[in-house]
Amino acid sequence: MTATLYRDAALADGRGPRLRVGVSVLVTDGRIEWIRPADDEGPVDGSADVVDATGCTIVPGLVDAHSHLTGPGGAHWIARFADPPERLVAVAEANGHLASGAGVRWLRDVGSPVGVDPVDGRRRAVALGVRDRWRGRPEMPYVRAAGTWVMRRGTLPEVSTAEAENADELLAAALGQLDDGADLVKLYLDGPDPDRAPWTAAEVARVTAAAH
Repeated sequence: MTATLYRDAALADGRGPRLRVGVSVLVTDGRIEWIRPADDEGPVDGSADVVDATGCTIVPGLVDAHSHLTGPGGAHWIARFADPPERLVAVAEANGHLASGAGVRWLRDVGSPVGVDPVDGRRRAVALGVRDRWRGRPEMPYVRAAGTWVMRRGTLPEVSTAEAENADELLAAALGQLDDGADLVKLYLDGPDPDRAPWTAAEVARVTAAAH
């Protein structure tokens, strides 16, 4: 058992507009055991590492609700999604460390390209394998992943996605992402023609009802 006591910090607990000051937090084996006033901690195991957190502010883990784990970024970020899966997985590892370092503990990945995962050999949205391998790694954020983008054929021809020509194919593509293990479905509502919606409201409603 490893224990760390963060002593005499300020705490943003989300319950009000002001920080709680003079707060101590005991973390045991990676989990918060208690949060108490620094002047009323009670008995503390002498084996615990004590960190003087005076002047520091402890905040809850942040949530990034729109992320692309495998996205390298940059000016040509869409084209970079056509990089080999090995490159995309490496990028995801770097992005995960960046997110954790910024205090982000949950990521919602809303689309990654389809490819053969270099680790597990499965052909599906690359972020799904990344999500699965990050489970149990405390240094990485928790992930909910959408699989790949479900879209009208020809919308992003340079990227491997789940494409459909008609309403039946659209529904099948969406359910296919869930079959692959996606936590949610990313229905892409831009199309090849930027001035025209690629799907009708009824077609979209059919997919959302099935996904729900």
